[in-house]
Amino acid sequence: MRSALVISALNDNQITLIEILENYPTADVHVEGDRLADILQQITRLSEGLPQIF
Repeated sequence: MRSALVISALNDNQITLIEILENYPTADVHVEGDRLADILQQITRLSEGLPQIF
């Protein structure tokens, strides 16, 4: 997972779900939608507390 995140951010410093799935190191990826939604909410809450760099 870590390598998929790093590779996804290399070109444009942005990470999308599609890029992560494309760069995941195995051919099979199993996604649990309810857990993914929970993680997205957690990331959103965390990112709201960070200062804007741009």
